[in-house]
Amino acid sequence: MHLHSISAYVDNIVDALNDDARQCLKNLDVNGLTKLNATWGMDLRNKFDLWNPEHPLTKRWHESEAIRQESQEYRGFAYLPMITGRVREGTDYDAAHPEVVSYEIMRGVWLKVIA
Repeated sequence: MHLHSISAYVDNIVDALNDDARQCLKNLDVNGLTKLNATWGMDLRNKFDLWNPEHPLTKRWHESEAIRQESQEYRGFAYLPMITGRVREGTDYDAAHPEVVSYEIMRGVWLKVIA
């Protein structure tokens, strides 16, 4: 079952954290949190099925990816993310991108724990 908001995932994770995990998060700064994208972030993307094209938090990104692929295939030069400005230095920063969603979940958990 998919939850429908980042805050729902945040609350779910925070409620399940043990004391050691809370302390680990309290010891992180925002740069340390960013470095966890390849580990904890990947775990969240996989656990919460964020790469699923039907996931409510990432569906819009998946649909725009289909549009981008179609644009590249049929027009050759049209690259939707570059036109919309959501891609910077080769990285897709669209708010519905699974990596962005997982980072926002991590950030939400971290902010709740350090508060």
